[in-house]
Amino acid sequence: MTIDEFRAKYYLKFSLVQEGQFYVSRTDLFERSSNKRVDGVEARNAVIDLDNWIIDSQSIISATPWTFDQFFNEVMRAQFDHYCRLIPIINFLPLDRNANPDLTGFYL
Repeated sequence: MTIDEFRAKYYLKFSLVQEGQFYVSRTDLFERSSNKRVDGVEARNAVIDLDNWIIDSQSIISATPWTFDQFFNEVMRAQFDHYCRLIPIINFLPLDRNANPDLTGFYL
């Protein structure tokens, strides 16, 4: 399937919630014609670990300072990549920020 065929047939929804000690990020795949949920993938990150990791990344010795938005953007890309491999989508790599800088058009 090409990326245009994927876009015509499916759309994605991303959600982020805090459940107790965890941030839960989820990407659900929906069929456009019926608006039915086809699949979902979920990641759980411990709040305290992620908070500490982001704080530590702000130090002067850190090569890459991170923010929550950057981290969850990467999670969203990884979850989209899951569908690109599952379906598969030909010649489309969501993890390649240079080739695909903005993925918001795939999400509702």
